[in-house]
Amino acid sequence: MVIPENDSCGVDALKVLLGVTTEKGNLILENYGEKSGGKRTFTIIGRKSGRAYRLTTITPYRYRGSNAAEFRRLDEKIGDRKPSGEEGVRHRFLKAMDLLNRGFDGAFETEEIPVSELPLSNL
Repeated sequence: MVIPENDSCGVDALKVLLGVTTEKGNLILENYGEKSGGKRTFTIIGRKSGRAYRLTTITPYRYRGSNAAEFRRLDEKIGDRKPSGEEGVRHRFLKAMDLLNRGFDGAFETEEIPVSELPLSNL
């Protein structure tokens, strides 16, 4: 079961990776709005085990890869909304590679949380 506290594309990734859907009642979507604080947070609950983990992306993002000058230049263009299509692709590629090289703990804060009762989906 997954309960995202945001509406980011990470929800789609979890749907694919864990096979959850709103139709099956194991993906519970809520409108957290300002409560999320701009963070991407997801709670993943194992129904059989009764264990739950809350995953939150580490923010703010800071590039730690080996192409810092290039990333900074592209980031400024993105901020000014003036990148070419190729520059936008390169920026996303550098960020993706940076995050992949960090490993899970370099991208997410994780905590096991207690679950007293499994939430029900609003079907």
